[in-house]
Amino acid sequence: MITARIMRSLQRWRDAKAYRQYIPQNNGAYDKTLQDVYCSEQPFTERVSFLCRYFVTSFFMHANETMTRCYFEGAFSYNDRDLDAIEGCTRMLPFLASVSEHYGQIVEGLDGRLINIDEVLTTAFSNGTDPESNGYWGNTVDYGQLICEAADVALAIWISRKSVWDRLEPKQRSNILQWLDTASRSQIVDNNWHLFRFTILVVIEALDPDRKADTSSYERIKSFYVGDGWFTDGEGQHFDYYNAWAFHYTLYWLNEIQPELDPHFIKLSSKKFCKGYKHFFSPLGVPFFGRSLCYRTAAPAPLVASVLLNNDEISPGLAKRAFDQIWRLFIDKKGIKSGLPTQGYFGSDLRFLDEYSGTGSSLWGLRSLILLLRADHDSELFLAKDEKLPVERFDFEFSIDSIQLQLSGDYESHDITATWIFRDRVPLSKSPDNYGIAERIKEILSQRPQRPKNEYVKNKLYKYICSKPIGFS
Repeated sequence: MITARIMRSLQRWRDAKAYRQYIPQNNGAYDKTLQDVYCSEQPFTERVSFLCRYFVTSFFMHANETMTRCYFEGAFSYNDRDLDAIEGCTRMLPFLASVSEHYGQIVEGLDGRLINIDEVLTTAFSNGTDPESNGYWGNTVDYGQLICEAADVALAIWISRKSVWDRLEPKQRSNILQWLDTASRSQIVDNNWHLFRFTILVVIEALDPDRKADTSSYERIKSFYVGDGWFTDGEGQHFDYYNAWAFHYTLYWLNEIQPELDPHFIKLSSKKFCKGYKHFFSPLGVPFFGRSLCYRTAAPAPLVASVLLNNDEISPGLAKRAFDQIWRLFIDKKGIKSGLPTQGYFGSDLRFLDEYSGTGSSLWGLRSLILLLRADHDSELFLAKDEKLPVERFDFEFSIDSIQLQLSGDYESHDITATWIFRDRVPLSKSPDNYGIAERIKEILSQRPQRPKNEYVKNKLYKYICSKPIGFS
């Protein structure tokens, strides 16, 4: 057993060395320009356009020739190094498809070259799902990370269906459908992963109407609903921002892909969620708690989705301001670096990077931007005058009864506090566990993440404060 572990560690070391050879030099060349442009007083439409060009340029700087892997700097996950590279690509694909749909298939990169996004998507879809290609993403396995990534691939295919799917050769379509079908049949964790499976299934049905989607995963998703627009992530009481960037983000897309699925529930749950959730936002950020801190730029996604769903709970001006304040904050604080959101809150902070998160995982943070791009250039989401956030207008204090969370906002300081009513009032002074020398040595020897879990700080405190993000208290 010891020999086997040593051999696995050596293989991971070799794979990591090979991975790092593909990381481009000077990959942070446009970070300062992004900060200067996005944090300026230029019109919102121009700043969003530049943000999109920044990430499109990043994809081309980091992608391999098959367009199926992206090699970013950063800490690895507990998955294989190749899976980290695949994730860096697949999480970009819905964004690229959305850029093409919104701006057109030809986009000028920040380096001046003209990029045909539809050609890139065609190359990625074809190579990634072809077992005979050296860019093949591989076969999905039960509980494997590729199931999650397949959902993003499926979504990207659906978004680009008119410009890419309709032009593919029959063999290419067959490979894609087979790869997605295999992913949909794999065993999954009984939580938000049902969203991945069902997204894949409804896209398969949209592309091939003879293949009807099994709705059991959707019914399981609905069984997690507890009220007020909130879902528990699996059995028990697991409430965090996955409600934003997983549940409500995906429910929006399910309604787009299959409008007859369950429009009343999807729209009503979105409206109820945003009634409370709109109070989470401040120029200081949000009172962050829970897993996957590195996805934080996706936090405004449900507000944008609610506007797109034509709910009257959120005005376009409010959704636009929440989106803009979050992206402005993290860009200003150097939370976007070397082509993607950092592995932390502002800068990289491996104390809070979950072991399942790798070099490209934080690209889920683009989900709010992806939804914004669903709106037309001349829509109110782009052109409406900013509406001040609730905490910019008044003090507030109220409870979201279904999850026993009290939210209070202070107008003068713009600070927001989230208090879990059902948790013990334990001291808030506990410091997070450090990612120290001992952990780093273990990581070198095992070639697996030895980062602290910091479960207590992320998920057990009774109070979280906007101005004091976890790890900064």
